[in-house]
Amino acid sequence: MRFVVLGGAGDMGNEAVRTLANHPDVSEVMVAELNLAAAEQLAAELGGPVRACRVDATDHQALVETIRGYDVALGFVGPFVYFEGPVARAAIDAGVHYVSIADDYEAAREALALDEAAKKAGVAVLTGLGNCPGLTNLVAKKGAQAMSQPRRIHIAWFGGADDAGGYANYRHAVHIFCGKVPSFQGGREVLVRSGSGREIVQFPPPCGRLPVYHTGHAEPVTIPKNIAGLETVTLKGGIWPGWLARAGILLERVGLVRGDRSQKFWADFFYRLLPRLPSGKCTVSGFRVDVYGEENGRQAHRWYTCVGRMKCITSIPAALGAVTLARGEISERGVFAPEAVIDPAPFLAELEPLGVKIEEHEG
Repeated sequence: MRFVVLGGAGDMGNEAVRTLANHPDVSEVMVAELNLAAAEQLAAELGGPVRACRVDATDHQALVETIRGYDVALGFVGPFVYFEGPVARAAIDAGVHYVSIADDYEAAREALALDEAAKKAGVAVLTGLGNCPGLTNLVAKKGAQAMSQPRRIHIAWFGGADDAGGYANYRHAVHIFCGKVPSFQGGREVLVRSGSGREIVQFPPPCGRLPVYHTGHAEPVTIPKNIAGLETVTLKGGIWPGWLARAGILLERVGLVRGDRSQKFWADFFYRLLPRLPSGKCTVSGFRVDVYGEENGRQAHRWYTCVGRMKCITSIPAALGAVTLARGEISERGVFAPEAVIDPAPFLAELEPLGVKIEEHEG
């Protein structure tokens, strides 16, 4: 199996490269980066099947030529609100399957709009196969499959301030706390104000109880299309420690965060500031997904939790998704969210020996 990992030397992508490089059936992993020195350094460190090349993701033809000929391309080029559509388009034009960790709802919509093009090209595009979205979608599907009728799915995530330090992650965090974002309530998609709907969620240790708020992720856009009969799908998130999310919400409320320019300014600000204010304890991230419905004529509640380093719980699922595609285990062609084409139980079981563990609860 041969893979090209776009943005593979970055904070998230390098973990996918490491996972693929350790797979016994992988013959090549190409780290395709704007920063060639970083790609070459990673290739030199890992050796074996790992190689490096330079590519500019804003150069469509160069991107197509870089991707062409591989079994699967993996997308780690962020912020995804800007890059998911163009990179997915390049993979389709190259005739190569594509998997990404895209998390913005706008990115998901832009990728899904390429469905007919992907079908015509005979390729599969899996958008949003990270941890949230990605694993959150799959455990939501697993919980729904256990019920005769699922009704409500509530997804909550937290990001540790001392965890992921990549610049694109800061751009994403600022973006999703701005403006109005989609939620699925009363059986239809609605827009809610990002940063509203505060509630306290009990996450596993070491995080514990943390306030979360409506944020702009893809799950409320895709899950209701792929799991029938749902009345509600909410997506809320928070930053650990909690004062960071409150600060971001306040900046937006007083009008200091609006368009791309101001979002970039504040992302730059926090990117420079936070590494100088380490708490020393917020080194993991994670999620909790609660599924409610009916099972055998009774009210049912199942919930799922995951905690780990963000780069691991995000990038390893994408790497496994790429392997799944390369092995020919997904026959559908087009553009899909993970829950549309992946059977959650065997996928999650295969993740556990790779270090990504999901805890399942029933009450």
